[in-house]
Amino acid sequence: MIFHDSQNPYYRSPIGAVPTQSFVRLAIDVDLKDKISSVRLHTWQESCGSIYYNLKKSSWDEKHYFIDLDMPEDGCLVWYYFIIELADGKLLYYGNNKAQMGGIGQEAIEVPPSYQITVFKKDVKTPDWFKKSVMYQIFPDRFYRSGNYIPRKKHAVLHCDWNEPPMYYLDPDTKNVVTYDYFGGNIQGIKEKLSYLKDLGISVIYFNPIFKSRANHHYDTADYHQVDPMFGTNEEFAELCSQAKEMGIRIILDGVFSHTGSDSIYFNRFGNFDSVGAYQSKDSPYYEWYDFKEYPRKYDCWWGFTSMPNTKETTPSYMDFIIRSEDSVMNFWMDKGISGWRLDVIDELPQKFTRCFYQKLKKLDKDAVIIGEVWEDASNKIAYNVHREYLCGYEMDSAMNYPLRKIILDFILKQKTAQETEVSILNQHENYPEENLYAMMNLLGSHDVERVLTLLGEAPSVENVPACVQAKYKLDDAHLRLGIARLKLAVAWQMTLPGVPSVYYGDEIGMQGYRDPHNRASYKWDDADSNLRHFFTRMISLRNHRPVLQTGWYEPIYAQDDVLAYMRTTKLGRDRFNQKMQDDCILVVLNRHQEKTMTVEINVHGFCQHKLHEVTGMYPDVEIVDNKAKIEIEPLTALVFEQEKEKIEYARKAGIIMHPTSFPSDYGIGDLGKEAYDFVDWLVKAKQKIWQVLPLNPVGYGASPYQSPSAFAGNTMLISPEKLVEINLLNKKDIVLDYKADIDYCEPHTCDFNHELGKQNSQRI
Repeated sequence: MIFHDSQNPYYRSPIGAVPTQSFVRLAIDVDLKDKISSVRLHTWQESCGSIYYNLKKSSWDEKHYFIDLDMPEDGCLVWYYFIIELADGKLLYYGNNKAQMGGIGQEAIEVPPSYQITVFKKDVKTPDWFKKSVMYQIFPDRFYRSGNYIPRKKHAVLHCDWNEPPMYYLDPDTKNVVTYDYFGGNIQGIKEKLSYLKDLGISVIYFNPIFKSRANHHYDTADYHQVDPMFGTNEEFAELCSQAKEMGIRIILDGVFSHTGSDSIYFNRFGNFDSVGAYQSKDSPYYEWYDFKEYPRKYDCWWGFTSMPNTKETTPSYMDFIIRSEDSVMNFWMDKGISGWRLDVIDELPQKFTRCFYQKLKKLDKDAVIIGEVWEDASNKIAYNVHREYLCGYEMDSAMNYPLRKIILDFILKQKTAQETEVSILNQHENYPEENLYAMMNLLGSHDVERVLTLLGEAPSVENVPACVQAKYKLDDAHLRLGIARLKLAVAWQMTLPGVPSVYYGDEIGMQGYRDPHNRASYKWDDADSNLRHFFTRMISLRNHRPVLQTGWYEPIYAQDDVLAYMRTTKLGRDRFNQKMQDDCILVVLNRHQEKTMTVEINVHGFCQHKLHEVTGMYPDVEIVDNKAKIEIEPLTALVFEQEKEKIEYARKAGIIMHPTSFPSDYGIGDLGKEAYDFVDWLVKAKQKIWQVLPLNPVGYGASPYQSPSAFAGNTMLISPEKLVEINLLNKKDIVLDYKADIDYCEPHTCDFNHELGKQNSQRI
């Protein structure tokens, strides 16, 4: 048998990501019939390749081998597996499991998948304000329109009816978009709805791009220094930032730097700007930003879209323009009052660019936040055959947590069991440094995926629905009820996990829609599900008012088939970051079954005691019996329990500390016989309330009961022989002594203070 578990501190300590210049103890159990020649550890790093280490045999367990592995000076990923060489030269391996989820691995006869250790810069810190916030994502054109003035815009169609479905106008031959539709949402409209967002519980807004652009999605930037006139002016945006900040709401912008628009100041393919663009002349100051294949018509562009030519991001003049110069794009918008950036397609931005962006932003404002668009595990994403080390302390604070979104949807839609779900969650916790994990943008919906209600209501797969049907598709009543019940389950889960919950505009009122453009419809202010919105508000409020749900520890506690449960808790009055926090404990229980009420018995030993109270008041309190809480949870329900705090008042009392061996006895050592009963009687007469008895266990080293060999046994010397006679277990002749103990004592209820003895003692002092 060979065994290693990366999520068990006996085999890996500390568990999870670790700081630079620390060490990790890695251990493995090897119990084989064959004679072992050596046990080695193989590690691999991007910067230095493979290294082999010999493990030591434990002095207390000859089957246990270990090594204290020093971590590198710079943040990186360290990969490892074990090699066992037998006396006959045969090699055995032990590495990660096939799913590469960490935890218990597998034996192999060939090189196995490696375990991952994420090593992060030891002094790195993500903004505390962000870890404690709740985010709201807004597609600016579709949120709210204030007033009726609409600026003129080429290649644009304006919807007269705010509630019409969105659409693209395509060339019938090329299928390219020739005209974009607009609804007229603007900055003034967002300002007027700040109170709505505040009441919802929002503390940070993430805007999809707001810069001047040709397209309605604004990912084809025309001018990085100007708000699109459809939205308003730069001054209006600065006022929005200021007004929002006064209300406790921060603003994050979408930075699209891997490409620009072809219809822009910089490329100017259509000559719509006064500048000399890269498309117009090789002498353009912007020419070196782009990669032309056959000048000017063939050039590198984003995923083949000629409207979005790719930039060569590490070109010095481009890095100066975006990051380094006094009037850089970064400086310009930070001065307007934003609190950070979301970097679009960060995996398509070179490491040199993203690290420079991160470093400069943190110098400007250490509390500014950077969120990366990463769809996979952000700790080990492979982009263009390169391992990106996003969470090692040099590039980002947070990422769009699409992996968690998949975990949540897979469980609720019955694609994965509760056990598999728990494994996936713990894998992310193992790979992500805690500073990043608690800052992850935990989303259920976004502008790039179907509306979450549409998915949870089991709408037909988008691949099987014609575009003309997608635009008008709505769930029927039965599936709508199912979707809403599941959405409430997902939101309760989202709001009680580590990380920053993100609400995509309109999800809180039950908006539906397939992918772009249908997931980007205008906000239905006149057709909102107020009950669902109230649920969102209540769950957001719970998170905002319970610090333990923001930075408390996460402890998995139950996972069986359709039911998942976990704790958010403090430890010794501290949160996950060792900051003082009032002791608190929250138990969350989720039942995804559509029809069946589940009865679960959850061991809460070490977390809760006495009684659990469900925070909504809709479920009766649960008594804790033998450290277990028995809970009945209805179908498609999330229950959130708190420890009921018992108010215990202690009356002022007095008493005596005394060990029974101090009682007078003919045997030379006191016991729990007559003298003990007399002592209790004397305590009553003396109006004492407490007898604090020192340990009654067998004595150990130094005859001390504090070093007892047993925590459960009693000391046989405390058994009274006279009491054994009284209950006929001994005869009087059995306890006749052949000696008399040399003692000097007085009965506790009759003795007076020995003044002479006291005088002698005082003279010695």
